[in-house]
Amino acid sequence: MQDKLVFMITEISKAQLLALHVGKRKDQNRLDPVHVSMLKMNNVSMAMETARKARIFWAPTASSDDYCIMRHMNNLESVSTYEGITTFIA
Repeated sequence: MQDKLVFMITEISKAQLLALHVGKRKDQNRLDPVHVSMLKMNNVSMAMETARKARIFWAPTASSDDYCIMRHMNNLESVSTYEGITTFIA
């Protein structure tokens, strides 16, 4: 269980740092649209993997209203499907 929690917090922290870095590049007018595409692809993929691990971790209550894991997974799946089509077309 600790391994799953450590994985989740590490991946979330890496995604936040990546988003911060891309935001700083935007502030410096050094942002390329490809950077945004890579950020979205990476962070949605990481969020889906983290949600999968959370679903396993909290399996008995994963679909309850107290823990919205399944709702988050459904939202991430729709973002992944939508963004996957348009991510590298630009």
